[in-house]
Parts: sequence; structure tokens; C-alpha cells
Amino acid sequence: MGFTMLTVINGNQSSESEFHVVPTNFPIIGDGISGKPFLTENQIFIDVGKGEITSKLDDVTTIPATCETIIPVDVSDLQIQEHQSILVYAQNINNEIICGNILNKVKNHQILISIINPTETQIVVPTPKLTVITRNNK
Repeated sequence: MGFTMLTVINGNQSSESEFHVVPTNFPIIGDGISGKPFLTENQIFIDVGKGEITSKLDDVTTIPATCETIIPVDVSDLQIQEHQSILVYAQNINNEIICGNILNKVKNHQILISIINPTETQIVVPTPKLTVITRNNK
């Protein structure tokens, strides 16, 4: 048993992280052990219920060619409470990416939006952040 330092690349970020090495007959299910230092340094979130591993260091989103997909929008910079409903009007994210109308609730400091990449190439965009809220009280 021992450890090794590996470079972990996550989006545009890279960091050196310590990984423990164990023999193949070590009594665990799986092929490796990630310790708390790795999880903390890379701001890793593990959602066992959803089967997802995400990182707050993800600062870009890759949108496949000719695809409609759902991506998160970070709302952590705003004073928005969890489960508050937000309406996002259809708009262009950039020259190629189109966001559709969406009404969604804040969960884990983000909302999910539907976007379309009508081009023939995948596009990498900065992960969107909601920075302004306009209230319409009619």
C-alpha cells in the first residue's frame, strides 16, 4: 500500500491530487479510492441517488452538435431562495446557442434551462450564470 500524486484535469482546471494505491486483492468493491483531500480540493459532489459526480470547478459546458439539451445555470451570486420559481425568456446565449422559454425552480443554487445548438459542430461555452433578476408585478 502507498500513494501516488496524479494530475486531475477538470474542464480548464488541473490540480495535483493524492491517490492511495492498494493491492488488487484489497477488500473493496471498485477500482480505486478517492480520499477527502481529492474531493475537497476539486469541490466534488457525489449524488448516489442520481448516480452523478459533479464539481463546482466546472466552468464550461460542452453542447453537442445539432442537439437540444438541458444545462444548469448558476444563480449562487443572487439572493434567491431554494425552490423559488424563475422564468427565463427565450434568448441567444451567443451567436450559435439558443435558450428556450423556461419556468423552473432553484435547486442547489442553480436552475435548469433548455438550449439548442443548431450548428454542425459541438460548442463549448462558459457555464451560464444568472446575474440579474427583473421582477414584473402586473
